[in-house]
Amino acid sequence: TQPQSSTCHAKYGYGTCDRELPQGITAEDDLDFEVELCGFDKEAHWQVMPMEERFALVERVRARANAQVRAGRHGSAQSQYLRVLKLMDMTRDFDTQEEIDTMDRLKVLMLSNLALCCTVLGDYPSAAMYASKGLELDEENPKLLFRRGRALSLKGDYEEAEADFHMAATVDPNCAGDMEKEVVANQHRAKAADRKQRNEMKNFLSRN
Repeated sequence: TQPQSSTCHAKYGYGTCDRELPQGITAEDDLDFEVELCGFDKEAHWQVMPMEERFALVERVRARANAQVRAGRHGSAQSQYLRVLKLMDMTRDFDTQEEIDTMDRLKVLMLSNLALCCTVLGDYPSAAMYASKGLELDEENPKLLFRRGRALSLKGDYEEAEADFHMAATVDPNCAGDMEKEVVANQHRAKAADRKQRNEMKNFLSRN
């Protein structure tokens, strides 16, 4: 087909998060795109796919989303992870325990990556929520414990964060050094937040 030209705001081409915009471009700038359709493969409907094809689709979407993460396009990656996670959550027609275990393993990977994306995008409550959902399926997953701990720390739940870092170090001693660094950073955040709160209270009382 012949290339087609289209104009749109940058926020539709790159997303509204400033950190995803190329340098020198704002969300309100007009962009000119030239698009050429080179091929089109329509996926079969999820519910009529054999289970193995569903697993393969999940892996394909995960690979594309992971590439977006590596490129710094966390908002785009987040949308892809969420889309396929919704399909996984609606699946009930398992025939074997092995199929259930495989789906749960893939869910854990999706939820972990969602926690990462949300943390980078500054949505710490959602990051903690997705990590917690993953831990319901794999309660001793050190990466999920770390990502939940980081999100909790950044949103101000310092005691819970430190507990997650210690647990991650316990289940995977290889990451103990990294977790100790996270504990120190978490303690610094807690002290900074406490100083800020005391200063705000002091300023409030001085005005009254």
